[in-house]
Amino acid sequence: MVVTPRWAGACRGAHVSCSASPCPASSSQSVGLSASRRFRKHARSGLLVAQAQLENDSQKGKANGSGVDEPKMRSDAYSNENLDRLEIIEPDDLVEDIMTPASAVAKVRSEDTLQTGRKVLQDKRVEGVPVVDDLDKVVGVISRHDLRPLLSRKDYKTYFESTLVQQVMSTPPVCVRPHARIGEAAGVMLAYKVHRLPVVDETGSLLGIVSRTDIFQVRR
Repeated sequence: MVVTPRWAGACRGAHVSCSASPCPASSSQSVGLSASRRFRKHARSGLLVAQAQLENDSQKGKANGSGVDEPKMRSDAYSNENLDRLEIIEPDDLVEDIMTPASAVAKVRSEDTLQTGRKVLQDKRVEGVPVVDDLDKVVGVISRHDLRPLLSRKDYKTYFESTLVQQVMSTPPVCVRPHARIGEAAGVMLAYKVHRLPVVDETGSLLGIVSRTDIFQVRR
């Protein structure tokens, strides 16, 4: 199976892979196809605060009367719906400085069954993992979010045992190069509403992974 990652040469020497036009990583004025972002310097911390408000979701989280939608899960705290509380920790540093190296990255093969993929997610206690082929090239990503709806099937056990990861994974993958700026990776995450980016070399081989929890911190 041949999968071409979403790759954009305009992203400062093709450091970041994506397919938006214009690329969200190449402009500080855009973080997504329907989102706008403004950055301002924190007077005390010197951190860039991502003050992004999705135009279509501006009223979400107001129903509880407090004006703040409290996250139900840890991953919810880093979601696009909670952007006004996210800070990019070190936007000018490089992805390779904070990524989890490939040797420590949980991953699955495209030919693995969903049951195998689910077990990896559970055993490693992660929300998502890259999917690689026999040459260790990234061909997709699979997450708990992908599997959760399938658990409602009456025959989910049989389905998970007979269905391959490649049939359910998110593909083509959105990836990032190790020498991309953290701020660039953050822009791609926000644009595509993904929580993790496989880090790959020029051939698409897995070098590591970076997640929103590596890049952002949540303001209380």
